[in-house]
Amino acid sequence: MPGLYDRARRPETETPMSLSNADTPSSDAGLALVWLRRDLRLDDHAAIATALQHADRLALCFVFDRGILDPLPRADRRVAFIRESLVEIDHKLRAQGGSLWITYAHPEEAIPALAERLGARVVVAAHDYEPAAIERDRQVAEQLAASGRELITCKDHAIFDRGEVLTLDARPFSIFTPYKRAWLRALEATPSAIQAHASALEGRL
Repeated sequence: MPGLYDRARRPETETPMSLSNADTPSSDAGLALVWLRRDLRLDDHAAIATALQHADRLALCFVFDRGILDPLPRADRRVAFIRESLVEIDHKLRAQGGSLWITYAHPEEAIPALAERLGARVVVAAHDYEPAAIERDRQVAEQLAASGRELITCKDHAIFDRGEVLTLDARPFSIFTPYKRAWLRALEATPSAIQAHASALEGRL
């Protein structure tokens, strides 16, 4: 396979590309685009499981974010790890008849463009909590909405999301021990919170 990192760092255009050079799928009202971010895996995957509830077919993508990568040295080991993970994911997808789409661009531009190219009616990703990431997702959602599409985000990085474990008067905890007790009670009440997500892709790519 051609160097994934090289293709991502020096694209001939800003148009999303397929790592395995698959033909662009025809427009499909039942297609969801899964936007991989920190969740570089295929098993027990919240975004994939959510996408399977919203569409008959899935496509998966990753964006090397120029806003993050441009200041980094070319040999940054974190980027090398991402590259290796993406190659592994692409191999697994191709074994099931799919492929991974990748671009080196600004997500605010690349995700809406790829959704339009593939005919995806929804884009699904895991929640992100950093202020810059929240703003990025807001812009992506706005661009998608302009073309009648939707960004759906789901809980993935935490067992309980913000606002799910609160004091009796619905406020955030300020002391750890009471929070821990409430957290454990919530886990006992909802054991499904730690069950694996059903994210099998066979026949859905």
